[in-house]
Amino acid sequence: MNGKRVRVNAKLIAGKGRGSYSFLDRRAPRRASLRYWIQEVALDGTRSWHGPARVVRA
Repeated sequence: MNGKRVRVNAKLIAGKGRGSYSFLDRRAPRRASLRYWIQEVALDGTRSWHGPARVVRA
């Protein structure tokens, strides 16, 4: 988990309350084990990290 963090979207994603979100990473290499982190930005500007979520692309 010492890899480099890379931003995968250009803009903030507006919150939907209890909504769900998805992201298709077209740059992910095949047969790779990846970990994604989500950075939450609260209305007051406070930032929190959530993760990692492990993903294996087939």
